[in-house]
Amino acid sequence: MMINRVKQVSIWIYLLSAALFASGCSSSDTNQAVNQNQSPTTVAVEPPIFEPPQEPVSVDPLQVLPVKVKDTVYLRLTIAEDLLPLKTSRLIEMSLDEGATWSEISGEQENYLRSGQEAIKVKNIPEAKQHLFRISLTNATGEKIYSSATPAISSCEAPSGVIADLREKLTRSLAGIADYEDFITADIPKSSAAILLAEVICLKSVTTHDREFMDAVGNHLLDWPDKYPSEKFGWGLPFAWDAFGDGTENNPNTVYSISTGLVIKALLDWAEVSSTEVQNRVYEVVDKSLQEWVQSDSFTPLGQLAYSLSPYDNQLDVFNASAMLAGQMQRFSLLSETNQAKYEEVADQVMQSLLDNHRQEQIQLKLRLQPGQSLEELALNTNTDLQELLSSNGFDQDNYPKDFDLLEVPQNIESGWYWSYSSQETTPNDLTHAGYIVDGILSYVSNGGLLASQFDQEQISKHLTTFQSQGLISHELLGWPRWRLHELTKQEWRTPRLYDVGWSLYLSGELGAEIETLQVAACSDGLSYRQDGSHYLKYPRYINLDNAPNPEIHEYMAYFYLGQVNSPCGYSFDLLSESSQTIPFVSIGHSSEKPIDVSVEANSHGSFIEVGENKYSLIGEGIPVDLVQTENHLLAIVRHWTSSSLEFISWNSTGHSETVTLPGQDSDLSLIFRGLAKNKDHLYIVVYDNAALENQILIYSQDNLEFLTQISLPSFEPEAGYTYEMEPPVSLLVNSSGNLEIFAGTLYATLVNGEIVENRLDGCSKILEAKRGIGSTIGVLCESNDYFEERWPEREGGFQLATIDETGLEWTQIETKGAPFNLRYDDIQKTFVWQDSGETDLSSFLRFEILNGQANGLLEFGVNNREGRISWSQIYYLNAFLDLLDGTIKATNSDISLDEKFSESLWQRLVLEIQALNQVLCIDGYESRPFTVNREPTTFAVQTSRIALLYERLINYVPSIENSVDCIKDVAESSATLENHIEVIAEEEIPGWLEAGTSYLKWPKGSAFYFDGLNVPYNHQNEWALGVLKLQDRFQINPDIVTAAEEILSYFHSQIVEPEGGKLPEDGRWPYWWGTASDGWTETAEISTNMPTYTGDTGDAWISFRSIDSFAMLEWSDFLDQGAKEKLVISLTQLIESGQVLPQVARDLPLSERGINFDETTIGVFGRASSPAEIPETVWIQAIAHH
Repeated sequence: MMINRVKQVSIWIYLLSAALFASGCSSSDTNQAVNQNQSPTTVAVEPPIFEPPQEPVSVDPLQVLPVKVKDTVYLRLTIAEDLLPLKTSRLIEMSLDEGATWSEISGEQENYLRSGQEAIKVKNIPEAKQHLFRISLTNATGEKIYSSATPAISSCEAPSGVIADLREKLTRSLAGIADYEDFITADIPKSSAAILLAEVICLKSVTTHDREFMDAVGNHLLDWPDKYPSEKFGWGLPFAWDAFGDGTENNPNTVYSISTGLVIKALLDWAEVSSTEVQNRVYEVVDKSLQEWVQSDSFTPLGQLAYSLSPYDNQLDVFNASAMLAGQMQRFSLLSETNQAKYEEVADQVMQSLLDNHRQEQIQLKLRLQPGQSLEELALNTNTDLQELLSSNGFDQDNYPKDFDLLEVPQNIESGWYWSYSSQETTPNDLTHAGYIVDGILSYVSNGGLLASQFDQEQISKHLTTFQSQGLISHELLGWPRWRLHELTKQEWRTPRLYDVGWSLYLSGELGAEIETLQVAACSDGLSYRQDGSHYLKYPRYINLDNAPNPEIHEYMAYFYLGQVNSPCGYSFDLLSESSQTIPFVSIGHSSEKPIDVSVEANSHGSFIEVGENKYSLIGEGIPVDLVQTENHLLAIVRHWTSSSLEFISWNSTGHSETVTLPGQDSDLSLIFRGLAKNKDHLYIVVYDNAALENQILIYSQDNLEFLTQISLPSFEPEAGYTYEMEPPVSLLVNSSGNLEIFAGTLYATLVNGEIVENRLDGCSKILEAKRGIGSTIGVLCESNDYFEERWPEREGGFQLATIDETGLEWTQIETKGAPFNLRYDDIQKTFVWQDSGETDLSSFLRFEILNGQANGLLEFGVNNREGRISWSQIYYLNAFLDLLDGTIKATNSDISLDEKFSESLWQRLVLEIQALNQVLCIDGYESRPFTVNREPTTFAVQTSRIALLYERLINYVPSIENSVDCIKDVAESSATLENHIEVIAEEEIPGWLEAGTSYLKWPKGSAFYFDGLNVPYNHQNEWALGVLKLQDRFQINPDIVTAAEEILSYFHSQIVEPEGGKLPEDGRWPYWWGTASDGWTETAEISTNMPTYTGDTGDAWISFRSIDSFAMLEWSDFLDQGAKEKLVISLTQLIESGQVLPQVARDLPLSERGINFDETTIGVFGRASSPAEIPETVWIQAIAHH
């Protein structure tokens, strides 16, 4: 018996090791030339290798990971749970003589939490050939318990964190995507220079650091000028570029001052740890390159070094590039035997010009009030009295400023010493370019520059701290100085790029306490650039860039690597994360612009999240579906493993956690999460109760998480009826009065003083997105209420924008090539805008749909089937993932292409979903409750057959997965035999319908189904029969069962297809019921125990059920002669195109019939996925119609 059987499986989520889906990937060698004509990578049909589960590895009860950066060691410690009572006796010891003697050391606790680990920083470590560390505990008898003696490693070699991720990427190739026009792939010297700087830091920190990669990078940079030759010798860009956008394009391989300065910096660092032979070669190459920069045509009118050695670029005084190169010129002057005086002269000239043109000001802070921004919080963050802030700007308590109003804060920002980008403009430098100037000046000063004493180093460093938001926006680090916030009205203008984060971290490691707060800000924001746990983007992943791409930039990853290596963050490395995997396309806490990844622990039925530098584990708890930060708590809503019940888990500032189960749940019922919001005082959680068949709001106090009340919500009016109330997406907004507003289905409701004020958006058939605009304005994107009156529920497929404000409601018909998505308010255009899927690449659109789907992209990950969510939701989208990965859609349209990173992430997600599903079935079985009398747990054939069909697809695509999904296989096998199912195979006569001796499925009288004693509907038995025929060879199914399946499909064909001349009905309509349930019965007939009397039901089947029947008929068409088969298939193709059956039915069409031409209405109706079950339709519509 399969139900509730727990298999002895060693881990919950089996991880892929080295063989993630990477079709189309190839590592570029380090000498790769520029490729300016790259096309998108297409998804290959060839499946990846699936790694079997690994047995858990035993670990020491005491562990220590020492990571050394210069003279500081970052320690991570773990103590086994049974030894925690001895923690007060813990000692940390260090040995400098290979363990011969040990001395006790102490350090400072890091200001972040790493669940299960202590993080300690030890400064001023003395020099030694090797540093060993150990920890010890003392038990009650005085006996010492020691960890293993562990040598310090460099940060480059630190395991299982961001550094390890980045190093793995960067060691594949020294060429990659460049942040220039068309994002071409190129070998950028600045990228290699950043890598080399990082590797040298590691070797200087730990002399045993492997130098093979470092030397390869160094030699690559030495060879670069000869490999990419130009009229001048040096480093630049291996492609043509118009540096200033003035129409003067520099030739490929033009030498640039910033590239040369950074490369020389890296090469000179490398020379310091290398042999005499390497040093001599470095000095020769550096000297040759610097000779180009002492010529008269390399200077600007102000005496700065030119931006490049192109004649087009020597008229603009670009201070940052010139300062960087001049600093290294001063440094090399001390090493030059023949040109010292000339190099010093040029360096002095540049620095004198910098002294003459530096700026230092007291600048008044100006801000534009952002939607939803609290004036109280703004006043607090600017150290300003609220009344003073209001009155100084002409406002008072009765006349508050509106969104985007300009506020002058009675506070000045001390700029420190800074420079404009060039002498021809007043705009200051962005973060990285400001940092280049700081680095250049500090290099000049530290290497004895003649004018060193004239530079105020404190004020120069102080300018970098103006790149912190100090709570004025959600991002801690800014791309530009804080005084420009009121000018930078677009989100991406305010936000730093990844290399800004990396360079600020690097400088933090160089300057230390002087800019310590900058390091904290950079670390706080760093993970927001990471996507799917492994991709590091140009901008944070939550930034709206319209249709502009947000790729991985090789150079930016190199800078981020350098910063992490030189000034590690909490997430830079870890001791305990080797067996974890981030779930792709998931981002909780998204509303706060601090999107959080969810990772699953391989050995512990749990998960963890990283918030800033803090790590919180939910071992044995489940998976967080949303996250919110209150004044006193970090709060996660967690879907428990494996009951699927919802819980609060809250952490206080010390990391202590408390767990509270949401009310209204028991062993028979789990609530379904729908949404989370907060206002000043309360937390609001919207859930669906499948027993009550309603959505509810649970209200908690925010200060102590006390449960206050539960309120039932009005119907969302789902198209398919009241049993589908869990389907329409829910959007929660808090208005300017602090009241909760709920948008779902057709409902627009406001919670006022504990009462629901109900309104309907009658122009909508289903709300898709709702976003705040200016003031009280709200924009609602929805599918139109454009039903054909005579053919309900068919629609024209339009979209509407409803704009709601205090004056009323305005409707706008949306015209797009595809489907509108990503609604937002544009504060420049002062209107709501959206993207068009028809003008967006397929990968970006599908990522949006999944990420913004149910439970913040988790969808049904890890749920059980007690509420039927596996059968009627998860299996749908898993099939869609397979459609994209196994070549099904590509076989339909060879032009379809997916971004390589998207494909890799989709494969990772599929693997994690399947392995979680397998474990759920092992532990919890496959019974469901909502469809039976008194919610009796029952196994249905229509559900197990869906598992069987999914299993068949999986094994065909990835044969190596078979031995790792035993419980899925058990369910699939049980479907054919109906073992422990509620249905039986019957052959009794059904008067007026079926003669005795023909097989059909039946719910026996007295069973727990409402229609006990009746034949099952068409779709129930057709799905079962389809599964039997698909898997008859794999499972060697009994021939009698196969015959029964054939008879079932033959019967549907005779009843529905043959009367239409061998076609499916042209209007795409046919009945749900047949037999006795169609006719009805009276109590005297004694047909049913649970339904003693019934009037009969001749209504049409819902589209999803008709689609199940259609899949079955495609299978049955193989039993027909060629002419009959073609007629049936053509009729079904027409129903797919017109939207009478679901677009996903196209996956089983013969290849010759997959030239799908969707009607315009079909594209509109299925263009957006409002629930997980609708993802396949959107995939097929967008993949086919988009191209």
